[in-house]
Amino acid sequence: MKVALVQQTGSFLHRSLQWLGRAVLALLLVVVAGVVYFVATEPVGYQKLMSLRVGSVPEPDWAAQEAPFDADRVIGSIPYRGSSMLALVLPADLYAATILEGLGNCANKVRGLSYYLEQRDLQFQRIDLLPVDGYLRGSGHVLIRTRYLHNGTDRIGLIDVLDGGVPSRSGIPLDLAELREAPPFTVSITPLNARCDRQSDYYGTFLDSVVFATAESKEIRRFFRWLESVYVPFGNPRVERVVYNATAIVLMRFPSSYVSQEDYDKLVNPNWGAMLIAQAMTWSVRVLLALLPLFCVLHVVQRVRIRKKVAVDGAVAAAAA
Repeated sequence: MKVALVQQTGSFLHRSLQWLGRAVLALLLVVVAGVVYFVATEPVGYQKLMSLRVGSVPEPDWAAQEAPFDADRVIGSIPYRGSSMLALVLPADLYAATILEGLGNCANKVRGLSYYLEQRDLQFQRIDLLPVDGYLRGSGHVLIRTRYLHNGTDRIGLIDVLDGGVPSRSGIPLDLAELREAPPFTVSITPLNARCDRQSDYYGTFLDSVVFATAESKEIRRFFRWLESVYVPFGNPRVERVVYNATAIVLMRFPSSYVSQEDYDKLVNPNWGAMLIAQAMTWSVRVLLALLPLFCVLHVVQRVRIRKKVAVDGAVAAAAA
């Protein structure tokens, strides 16, 4: 009876390992295929697709802040020196490179300013302007929405960190709802920085082609703390940026970009194949993270059982001799 039970247990363990091994291999193939697809197209496309969520973002409690963000002082002191993309991971490094040194594109500068704001417990939202035909390639623009002080006036509205000013219409600073409704070529930039002018490429016909997406400051804070807790450099900044962003998405630490259902359909329906690949890859990694520990435990148990069986068989053979 005991021998039969042991044999049945060993057979079940063997079959379980075979099934798990096949499942792990299949999931790995899905992940590899997804990685190859996005590397061959646009790596940033995976991040853009998987960060999209249907929903609305609650209005921050602006009154809870003791004081507004001093836009004249902080934006006015940025030594603008470039707009090329920076492949930096840690938010503190981005803050130093963008706000203190004036480097980086719009997304870099907004992330740098986000770090400045969250370190001072100031409320904010990140606003992504996503062109339907180009956002998977990284096209678009990023603004920040916060309570700020400009020329002695305390207001809630948008700041264009890349252009060093405030989107305005007829000289009146705009909030998000007003920018959504603004016709092309009616918006200009009210400068906050002496190095910047009133010109921008993002408030003409570009406005007709974009979807507005909003990210919450609390999710951005959580993402920053996660990066600071896990970051280990491995020598290639561009690869690091892609890897850490993708890992944050898999572990649900990457900030979501919230849009309406109508806007979600505009962005995703033309790219349903890419979204299917991104979701399959993401869930395959999540399932792998759950299965691999079980696979390893069962493998160790099987090895221990085999060693015990070999030892017992050896002892029996020695006794028989």
